[in-house]
Amino acid sequence: MRTTVRRRLAAGGGLLSAALVAGSLVVAAGPASAAASTNDVPVNSAASRVTFSTTARVVTGSSVVFTGPSTSVAVVDGARSATFTSSVDMNNGAMTAPSTQPDFTDPDPVSATAPGPGPVDPGRYSVEFDAPVLAPGVGGGRVDGCVDCLSITTPTAPTVTGSTGLQVEAGGSRELALPGTGFARSTRVEVLKADGTSDVAVSASGVPGKTTPTRLTRTFTPAPAATPGVRSIRFTNTDGQTTTCAGCFTVLAPSLSAVSPRAAANSGPIDLTFTGPAGTFTGASRPVLQYASDVVGSANRAALSVSGTNVRPSADGSTLVATFDLTGAAPRTDGYLPAVTTGSATNVSNDRFSVTQPAAPTVTGVTPATGEAGRTLTLQVAGTGFARGAAVAFEQTTGTVTTTTTSVPASAVDYRSTSLLVVTVTFPAGSTGAYAVRVTNTDGKTVVRPASFTVTAASPSPSVSPTSSATRSPSAGPTTTPGASATPTVSSSPTRSATASPTPALQQPTIDVSPSTIVAVQQKATVFGTAPPGSLLEIRAYSRPSTTFTTVRSVTVGPDGQYSFVVGPSGNTRLFARSTQGGLTSDSRQVVLTVRTSLNLKVARTGTRTYRFTGSLLPKRPGQLITVFYERSDGSRVIAARARNAADGTYNVSRTFTGGGTFTLFTGTGTDNNNAANNSNRVRVAIR
Repeated sequence: MRTTVRRRLAAGGGLLSAALVAGSLVVAAGPASAAASTNDVPVNSAASRVTFSTTARVVTGSSVVFTGPSTSVAVVDGARSATFTSSVDMNNGAMTAPSTQPDFTDPDPVSATAPGPGPVDPGRYSVEFDAPVLAPGVGGGRVDGCVDCLSITTPTAPTVTGSTGLQVEAGGSRELALPGTGFARSTRVEVLKADGTSDVAVSASGVPGKTTPTRLTRTFTPAPAATPGVRSIRFTNTDGQTTTCAGCFTVLAPSLSAVSPRAAANSGPIDLTFTGPAGTFTGASRPVLQYASDVVGSANRAALSVSGTNVRPSADGSTLVATFDLTGAAPRTDGYLPAVTTGSATNVSNDRFSVTQPAAPTVTGVTPATGEAGRTLTLQVAGTGFARGAAVAFEQTTGTVTTTTTSVPASAVDYRSTSLLVVTVTFPAGSTGAYAVRVTNTDGKTVVRPASFTVTAASPSPSVSPTSSATRSPSAGPTTTPGASATPTVSSSPTRSATASPTPALQQPTIDVSPSTIVAVQQKATVFGTAPPGSLLEIRAYSRPSTTFTTVRSVTVGPDGQYSFVVGPSGNTRLFARSTQGGLTSDSRQVVLTVRTSLNLKVARTGTRTYRFTGSLLPKRPGQLITVFYERSDGSRVIAARARNAADGTYNVSRTFTGGGTFTLFTGTGTDNNNAANNSNRVRVAIR
């Protein structure tokens, strides 16, 4: 197809109008001379070779400018246009772009390593041929061109192939990357309400240099007043192709800005004050201290959580006071996640709450004091300082020079009060003798009371004495009855007695962790204990996010009956020891090694009261929320900014402050299933 264009040549200060000439755009399928005339470039997902035919005289160093449908650039020759230039070598009368030019996937890179705004938008484009010099002494300019003579398309409509973790809290902002196909630099992104209309409370702005045909990056910013809940996202290209990702975006409720106090003893009721944006709390709000630690002892997280009562919201809904009865609550530093649920929205605090218990528990006795081996027993343990989640085990130490401790953990512990626990325990057959009782609270404080319980041998099974009896007649011959066959009668009185033998049991291994069950990433811990000499000892464990036990260490136990290993997991890890010998297997109690994150902070001033916060986090978990805090003079802390950890383990966020002063800043992470919370180094900064 031939396209008529007007060629204009500038001579001196005026314009010389040239005659209409014929020009065409050809997409070459092979040599330029063999290509059919067409105006279509296949797609914007690959570089395309385009041949331009013209009668204009051009020189080496000329360039081609495409102007098209994007709405993000200035007006050129009266039409909205996105201009991008591709330098080519041109010969007189025929301009042929090299095979790598123009590249419609991203034709405006900032540099070789910094990408431009992304694939060219689909639609019709005008083409302009510019030369560096039109005539001696005259500057360069346009020598030829055509209007709406080139079509650029996308291979498919914009389609999202993955939408995991697309959530931002109201009032926050987060850069999200969506994998898919058919994306372009100006792909329009709309967040939709349940009725399909656009949600103006959530914006999705473009991120320069981060769009490819298979990856679209936008910054999602829900307004502070945005209603928490699930949304859909609609994607539309400039050629009208569109698709909707249903229910793939969630607006979270704003985080609680403060909880006060942040720690209390488990000795009685206490009032907690929750602070959030105005309108957050109502009389129907349900506050709770969610137990968030992996150290649950004999209970589970739900059983250890504490609900608030006597809810008292402020008039503007920005604060809420509630009463929490912490009597006997599971003690744990930073073990609780404060949260308030109002309707379907849950506001969670970035600060953790600690329950303390100054004194270790004590044991005064076990009732009953004796029980048979091989039977399931229900026992009462009396004492002081018991808390929810307390673990109970019965221990027996044998030997003199070399001692061996056998531990029998209770299979269930029912917390009745700070002075009474009701436990269920089964002692293996043959495990007789005196046992000490150990009680351990969730803060690791423990007590052992020796000789508190005695296990006796199982009662013998009833004797089995089957007897068969028949009487032989004294006569030598058989007794017969007329008309009947002879029936001999036999007399025998054998007696057998059998008593059931007890099933042999393998001594239970023990397991402990030193120096502590709480470590930071890259710190080492020693797992040690005792096991039967000569047995195969395996350490079975899993580290979050996995929940499947596997063998991570193994050894044949030496004559001293002891073992030890050094471990350094990157996530919270649950372990137990397993002994195998002579076809018998015995498992120890389970222990949890809590692993804190490890992070650091650097602060750089980039403008007036504007600072950039950067650092790194271990383990490298993409999307991990990192909160920047500054401390007030009274010791309270305030959220300054939030960031998400990148795939390489780094974070980067900027903040412009409205006022000045000198503050101490630090970053922190929260507690989840994978890792415990931790804070970075503190940096003293003068905001100016």
